[in-house]
Amino acid sequence: MLSHIPCKAVLVLLSALGLAACGGGGGSSGDDSPEPSSALSLDNKGYSTRKAALNQQAEYERTMTAYESTNAVAELVNDVIDEVIDLIVEAENSEALAADGVSALAYNESLDLACENDGGSLRITDKSSGNMLELRYVFTNCKLTTAKEGPLLLRGSYTYKRNDSTEGPIESANGSEAYDLTGTVLASDTPFVLRGGNSWTEYVNADAMQANFTLRTDVMEFLKGSDYVALENYRSTTNIDENLVSSSAEFRLTSSALNGYVDYTTPTPVVVDLALDGCPLQGIIRMDGDGVVEVRHGRDTGTSFDIVVEINNNAVASYETCDALDVEVYKGLPQTE
Repeated sequence: MLSHIPCKAVLVLLSALGLAACGGGGGSSGDDSPEPSSALSLDNKGYSTRKAALNQQAEYERTMTAYESTNAVAELVNDVIDEVIDLIVEAENSEALAADGVSALAYNESLDLACENDGGSLRITDKSSGNMLELRYVFTNCKLTTAKEGPLLLRGSYTYKRNDSTEGPIESANGSEAYDLTGTVLASDTPFVLRGGNSWTEYVNADAMQANFTLRTDVMEFLKGSDYVALENYRSTTNIDENLVSSSAEFRLTSSALNGYVDYTTPTPVVVDLALDGCPLQGIIRMDGDGVVEVRHGRDTGTSFDIVVEINNNAVASYETCDALDVEVYKGLPQTE
């Protein structure tokens, strides 16, 4: 599925590079703490008011683990929608709706489905028109059993939009998601809240072997029990030109696991040659918290090493090749669904 490429590309690169740290350094930025982010509504512990410690190997690795935890949002939404499709398939007279796994309802028509529990309900409203697919899911005390979390009790809404077009060898699309969900993981009686959304664009020219993908998230918050993670001002771009794939991203990550926030940027885009079994040709990934980490690649290391990791301007790890890390991501970006 093309819409997931930007997020996957940047996520896997950053996550893999999180394994590279070795050793640590000291230092502090000394900046005053900012005011709490007005965009965050679930940060009841004030994590957005302080920079996360980022001066040692363990702190760096913890930061990367916290970033990987944002995957839980996509996993939760995908698991819920998978179960919704199963409900559609099981519903009487729903063959037309389920034919493409999404919708064939008339404009602004709604379908009401029973959930697994008495009194629980789900309403799907289809506002699709022309090339635009638009679906809104409203859950009312709806019990669904998902693949990862098991039984959930859901309340709130999820909206999905996508607009596709094709002209010769060129395919393009844009879309968005918006979620405002609360619920409970019934097996552990753990409450959760998911708020936010994202938007994306896609462009693929098969004949020219070129593509461009962008992903944007203004705010995304996920609170599960006492575990909290948020992304703010996420912007990523992935460009493909034959074998060369260039990825860049910037965002703020706020997390209870970090007890604060970290700002991520790519001062130099990370460039991978899919035809080579090696590290990125170039690229710098920078993480700013109470301390600074830079992971440098190829020509941006300024050395003969393929990877150099710096903490507070001190090199703490150097690798001649990516084989030393045993990270498959350097052999190409993940395959899309």
